Amino acid sequence: MSEEQTTAYRNQLLEAEQKIGEGYDKTLITLSGGSLAISITFIKELVGDQPYVLVTALAISWSSWAISLTSLLLAFYFGGCAYRHTIKTLDNNTLNRENPGGFYTTILRYFNAVGGISFIVGVVTFLYFAFKNIGA
Repeated sequence: MSEEQTTAYRNQLLEAEQKIGEGYDKTLITLSGGSLAISITFIKELVGDQPYVLVTALAISWSSWAISLTSLLLAFYFGGCAYRHTIKTLDNNTLNRENPGGFYTTILRYFNAVGGISFIVGVVTFLYFAFKNIGA
């Protein structure tokens, strides 16, 4: 890798790390606010004072969304670690000898997968709760 290519690559890594930081707050606010607002509004407006059916499904959905948010939070943290590790390997001229993000990349992928799967589980269990409570 030439000096010019190395500098350009390093700048791309720094830019990507900055984008992760910018997207972090937006993602957490959107996921947590949206899922909680929808579920609370549903319970308040559609179920009302009726006794709830399958409250366990609601608890599972809220827990899944909490796991998703926690996983995404950890993924953003370890994503930053992976970029910093890559920058360090680039600066030490060892980029071609090891995985650029190191072990952080593996951890990042794990938390991203857990975050996505648990968010989907939350949506599915909430929909199940919703359908059972509106008589569908």
